Amino acid sequence: MRFLRQPLWLVLAAFVALSSLYIWAIPPLEGSDEFEHFAYVTWLIEQRTFPVQGEAGWNSPVRQESGQPPLYYGLASLPARLAGTQPPVIFRPNPYFRYDLAPARPDNKNTALHYPSDTGGGWRGLYLARTISMASGVLLIITIYGLTHTVLPHRPGAALGAAAFTAFMPQVLFHSSHVSNDILAAAFGTLALWVLARIVRFGGSSMRGLALGAALGAAALVKVNTLVVGLPVALGLAWLWLGRDRGSRRAGAVQALRTGGAAALGFAAVAGWWFVRSRRLYGSFLGLDTHCYQELATCGPIGLARPNLVAWRDTFRSFWAAFGLANIRPPDWVYWIFAALIGLAVLGLIRLIGRRQQARRARGTAAPDDPHLPVLLLLMAVAVAGNVLLLYVWMQQILAAYGRLLFPSLGAIITLLIAGLWELHPRLARWAWLLPCVLAVAAPFWLIRPAYARPPFLDDATLSEKGSVGWRYGDVAELIGVTPLARSSAAGETLPVEICWRALNETDTNYTVFLQAVGPDEAIVADRYTYPGLGSYPTAIWEPGRAFCDVVPLPIPIDLSRTRVYRLSVGLLDDGIDQRLPVVDAADHTPPPFVGEVRLVASAPVPDDPPPPGDAAIRLAGATFAAAWPEGSEQAVVLRWFAADAVPSDYTVFLHLRDDAGQLAAQADGPPLNGWYPTSWWSPGEWIVDDHNFTLPPTLPPGVYHLVAGLYDPASGQRLGEEQPLGAVQIVAGARP
Repeated sequence: MRFLRQPLWLVLAAFVALSSLYIWAIPPLEGSDEFEHFAYVTWLIEQRTFPVQGEAGWNSPVRQESGQPPLYYGLASLPARLAGTQPPVIFRPNPYFRYDLAPARPDNKNTALHYPSDTGGGWRGLYLARTISMASGVLLIITIYGLTHTVLPHRPGAALGAAAFTAFMPQVLFHSSHVSNDILAAAFGTLALWVLARIVRFGGSSMRGLALGAALGAAALVKVNTLVVGLPVALGLAWLWLGRDRGSRRAGAVQALRTGGAAALGFAAVAGWWFVRSRRLYGSFLGLDTHCYQELATCGPIGLARPNLVAWRDTFRSFWAAFGLANIRPPDWVYWIFAALIGLAVLGLIRLIGRRQQARRARGTAAPDDPHLPVLLLLMAVAVAGNVLLLYVWMQQILAAYGRLLFPSLGAIITLLIAGLWELHPRLARWAWLLPCVLAVAAPFWLIRPAYARPPFLDDATLSEKGSVGWRYGDVAELIGVTPLARSSAAGETLPVEICWRALNETDTNYTVFLQAVGPDEAIVADRYTYPGLGSYPTAIWEPGRAFCDVVPLPIPIDLSRTRVYRLSVGLLDDGIDQRLPVVDAADHTPPPFVGEVRLVASAPVPDDPPPPGDAAIRLAGATFAAAWPEGSEQAVVLRWFAADAVPSDYTVFLHLRDDAGQLAAQADGPPLNGWYPTSWWSPGEWIVDDHNFTLPPTLPPGVYHLVAGLYDPASGQRLGEEQPLGAVQIVAGARP
């Protein structure tokens, strides 16, 4: 009952409440590798044995997790058995999931497709298994409280601040809310550090050694990367051996041997059987070989390689807050705040070291306050450094830029953080948890749920306002409209395009929506493929009569060749047979191939030339053409225009070839860029390079002619500005092409 009156109870209650919120917010299988983790649980329930390892394990539903130790999965299988495994949990991969899409924008963040029928049986068992992750989080908070209290006993409130900081870390909450062994591994790893800290502070014994070995064995029986905690354990026992605590090296050696032997016995009793089994059956103590069958695995020789800074940046981000498959993240400024907090803690630790050195010089031979603190902080730092080094080595084998891989030393990280902040000001350490707490409370509503939300359905009033294109794609869907949400977009930018659909009939096929920007000669310059709802509302779960809109981001390539007005094409594609659904309009006729247009601007240096003189809204700045044209040939004429002002009309370019008397001898009229860049789209201040082909009539006699150019309105015939003489052209006799 005394425990219930402690503030730690309030922290644990708040954590359970927030973890329950995260369990609700995270759809099934959207945790990090959650399908493979739960497949392990299902294997234990159905097969009543451990998964196979190696290549056979990789080819099973458990995949890379088949080599994991079984403790977490055995615990998770206990509540999952209550629901059974039928109907089974089915992983339907989202083929358009991409890690590199904008992290704060809902766009194919789901690794799996979610159906309303995903209920009961195994699906309920998955949610029950998540409660073991929540319980693991509770254990983690308690052990971090105990570790910090042991390391920093003379700093009132530090342990509670560490527990609260851990409880409200968004990434701890996330991994405590889906099927994953990371939090239980962190809890037992922290428990081992806690026991080690008690040994350093209060002395070793057989019982404490057994507890240390059992804790480390339990951690290793959850996840093998927790073995890195063995490094500070070994150093702590070496410190005992040297007799630094009691002054006698012989007594220290006896104490270290007794404690270390008991620790080895405890570890062997808890986890030794698993590693012996893995070695005997698969030739590997650690069971990591299964990871080497991944597509992006290298599993080559380990050496000194230059760290991948981008990968370590992503590791830092996903240590604090990165949901889903680390592809749902807050804005970058959030991480800069956490980086500043770490910077403050480092400054505080440096100040602590300097202050203790000054105090030692002032005391001379007198015993310093809390002589165990430097040793304990050093062991915590060794745990963190060892974990970082292990991850550095692992990244040479597997693409794994995940902050959760640093969780074996999470207790040490939090303890060092609180110690450094306390040194700057106790209130910083006591109230630092407010920073992650704000993000933790906001994340389910701000980031997680919107990332997986289906598009809202349109009501009748909204449908009436939008009207409808009326194109029908097979008997599946009606296209209501396609609207670029920006009139123009530049190379390297993303153009948002609203596409609205109405479901006509149910279908078992998941069709792909394609959006293309098409240029001359049907060249596709930009395209995007996705399931409807940006992955959240595939056609197999459409409800007839429901209408909705997607805002599909269309990435414009950085190497776009020319600024033009491109046509937009939209349709539905059956990926299984690589065939588009046929489309008809409201009159059952084949509609035109395009449903909209947009101006895409190529990257090009802006000329320093002054605008050409004149008052016209569009002015001719120059032309390039050959001086001599063979009779009957087709010649290239390149005009260079300057748009001084916007014009509402689409003008036609005229190119006239006149004789010395001013009579028209030949002409080549046409829209700018052969119709791909109408003048109504030109922007004030823009320079336009306009290509034309001039075909000479075969009857035109050789001689000297004069080329002039200008613009006119094809509807009224009225010219825009004055025509401009371009120069003389010599028509020469010769072989016709």
